[in-house]
Amino acid sequence: MKPGCESDAAGAGGGAVTQLGDHLGRLLGYTDWPSCLPGKTVQVHVTASEPYEARLVRVRHHGEHPDQPQPKMEIVHEVAAQRAAVGEHPLRLGSYMVVEHCRMDPGEDALAFSAWVYATGRQEHPATVLATGTPSSGLVLSVGADRRLGVGRREETGLLLVGALPVAVRLHQWTFIAVSYDRERRSIRIAQREPLGAALQEVWPVPDGWDAFGLPWVVGARVESGGAILDAFDGKVGDPMIWGCALSGPQCAALASGRSIGVSPLCRWQLGRDPGTDQVVDEAGRAEGRFVNRPVRAVTGPNWTGRHFDWRVAPEEYGAVQFHSDDLGSAGWPAALSVPIPETLPSGVYAVELAGDAGAMDWVPIVVRERVEAEPAEIAVLLPTFTYQAYANEPPFAPHEPRTLGAVDAYAQSHGLLSLYNWHRDGSGVVYADWRRALLNLRPRYRYWLTGRPHGLGPDLELLAFLDHAGLRYAVITDHDLHQEGVDLLVPHRTLVTGSHPEYWTSAGMKAVSDFLEQGGRLAYLGGNGFSGVVGVPDGSPTVIEHRRRSPSPGLWDGAPGEDHLASNGEPSGLWRHRKPRTRDVVGVDITGMGFASGCSYRALPASRGPRARFIFRDVIDEEIGAFGPWAGGAAAYEVDGADWTTGTVAHALVVASATEFDGYSAMDQHGKVRADVVFFETGRGGAVFSVGSIGWCDALPHRGYQNNVAKITANVLERFCDAKPFERPD
Repeated sequence: MKPGCESDAAGAGGGAVTQLGDHLGRLLGYTDWPSCLPGKTVQVHVTASEPYEARLVRVRHHGEHPDQPQPKMEIVHEVAAQRAAVGEHPLRLGSYMVVEHCRMDPGEDALAFSAWVYATGRQEHPATVLATGTPSSGLVLSVGADRRLGVGRREETGLLLVGALPVAVRLHQWTFIAVSYDRERRSIRIAQREPLGAALQEVWPVPDGWDAFGLPWVVGARVESGGAILDAFDGKVGDPMIWGCALSGPQCAALASGRSIGVSPLCRWQLGRDPGTDQVVDEAGRAEGRFVNRPVRAVTGPNWTGRHFDWRVAPEEYGAVQFHSDDLGSAGWPAALSVPIPETLPSGVYAVELAGDAGAMDWVPIVVRERVEAEPAEIAVLLPTFTYQAYANEPPFAPHEPRTLGAVDAYAQSHGLLSLYNWHRDGSGVVYADWRRALLNLRPRYRYWLTGRPHGLGPDLELLAFLDHAGLRYAVITDHDLHQEGVDLLVPHRTLVTGSHPEYWTSAGMKAVSDFLEQGGRLAYLGGNGFSGVVGVPDGSPTVIEHRRRSPSPGLWDGAPGEDHLASNGEPSGLWRHRKPRTRDVVGVDITGMGFASGCSYRALPASRGPRARFIFRDVIDEEIGAFGPWAGGAAAYEVDGADWTTGTVAHALVVASATEFDGYSAMDQHGKVRADVVFFETGRGGAVFSVGSIGWCDALPHRGYQNNVAKITANVLERFCDAKPFERPD
């Protein structure tokens, strides 16, 4: 967009340069981190097929929530007068392991590679297990489209198949494989053996000048000039080794049976060691490697006994890695812009606006935190960036029926993008999500395909607009910041306010909130299905989150046996209701149900008129709360939480309002009841917790220009929570 144009002008009218979807893919960007301090610089990574300009804008919602919410973009900083560089950068899908250097005698007369493979994909093309050398030399060991193990020679014009074994590799069964190269005999041998099956092997002559084991060694794909990833493997590879000899048939049989062959491998990669990293350790120290695009680690290997479910207890049984042909870690685009954040900028949500000459446009969100030297705001608003990241680039999937489909959803589908809610091509669940990629549905104007309404950032912008309207000063922080900095990030503030859907939490984040409450802090949980999913952040990869599911629910994938524990830190993943602290231990409520159509209103309960809760309902005389808003029925909507004194809600907690008239919602509670409860309780040391139990609560705040009982109750709570007067816990 050119200087002088109104950035929000076409939001309602739909002009040619206003919607992200109009030219989606021609101009996209992402940042290295979701937040920045004033006075610092944000690096923006961009792919662009046309010249573009950039500027920093503040993203705001204003007034009544319309049918088509279009937040306004207010210019706060022109990034640069010069034209930004043009460069197109593809998304390269597929994970692999690469070894680029090896300390060994280059004059070895024979070399061999052995491993166990567990194929999971019904691919239509060859899938690479091992590729050696450059694109114009070396060999490729692959499982063909017919699932037969074969070996080929890499040439400039492509792959020349040397030979293949006659029996297919079975899906979902561990199979021992090996490829040997004998320089003296000018032969190549491949071998295959199932644990209880017959041994297969073939030997073929090789032409002169073939350096079959030249570096680099790539396991799980072949990488061509320019970085293109081809024929990526879907499945596990376990216990990969390089040998300084050509493996004979009896030696392969011995290795497949777990017996020694009298010689040690030159390289043996310990895939069960430190699975939270991208590094691959060779026990001999000759050939260290690294993983690209985040294949799944801490997965069961060929010798998993089923007696251990924690990889830390028996790492030797987790000596495998699972590759996917549609894995994606960081997009790896170059940093094209350095955007300075003015020192005087108030804390809030901003975006780097990218506007192309031919009409392409993108808004790359960035949270600007409070200045370090500023007087701390009474309120810290925690934006759930881990949840944003978990849902990022989620394409529609069965059994859900989309209520709306936009260009973002179509782009995600056509480009193979996945969220933590999706399955890989081979049917296994997506475990990792990286912030360093274009998060297309994390855009101010995005409407969620599942509900037809804003989700994530949209309702949270409504929350910030409400705080501005109420005159409450706040500082915005993110899950990523809280995970790194802990309770020290919270203690300067008296009150912590969550967004509408703070679902995913690390142990560090949960501990920070618990410590904050123990020290007398106040927490206003203004959402639903929060404090629910367990995620980990790998050491050395702070922009990556990991989640393992164990769920029988339709539409959610179920993790493989023995793979519940996070590679990031060894902790069991899944849900916080099965961990400590439980969700209800912290906020008094936990998810009871979900639905994607209308919501309903709350009814005030007798406890709302008692002395402890009187401040919540000050100047609110209505018995029906939240009978309005975009959810066509009420502020209790989408995903809702209820109290339960048998599973963590503290005994002295008050349920001051409740919603129960849900139509078409699925029960997620052990008692089979769908309800949304507004809960209040004191925590000791002057602190307190207020929970609303609904994602739809923040959506209802703007109704009638904030002149409604949801907004009034929220303002009452936050004004009291900002008051230094301590809360007294009842005996």
